[in-house]
Amino acid sequence: MTTACRLRGGTRRREGGHVRGFLARARQYFKDHGVRIERVLTDNGTGYRGNALKAAVLALKAKHLRTRPYRPQTNGKAERFIQTMLREWAYGRIYARSSDRRRALPAWVRRYNRRRPHGSLGGKPLLTAAVSNVLGRHSRECVDRLSTTRWMVRASG
Repeated sequence: MTTACRLRGGTRRREGGHVRGFLARARQYFKDHGVRIERVLTDNGTGYRGNALKAAVLALKAKHLRTRPYRPQTNGKAERFIQTMLREWAYGRIYARSSDRRRALPAWVRRYNRRRPHGSLGGKPLLTAAVSNVLGRHSRECVDRLSTTRWMVRASG
């Protein structure tokens, strides 16, 4: 099985090492599940234009695709998630310190995945809808195994 991998930094620190590290972890995860990455889609940020990422994508024998500048529709679902995260978690309340905001993130992600109604799923929470993914599993198992909360805390800090 093959798939495309889309990289989105979500942080101001988009140096090649951070991006390369994420791509290596994504490659290993998908490899462990019998999936080979064929394409890597990024925006045009500085961390995605350097030689480090170019070498990492070449090592995967994948094709590096970039979104069109100023065209958020290309990244529709990711852009929508980021908007929601900023509105509901990052700026949804006043935090005294950045560390308080970081500590609130895991609970927000759990709520987003397990309790928050999603319009695209008929008002059901994400993990109660039987949405299949590239690995042929349902979302609950996939999200739990990817440990997205841990990655997002690191990326937002």
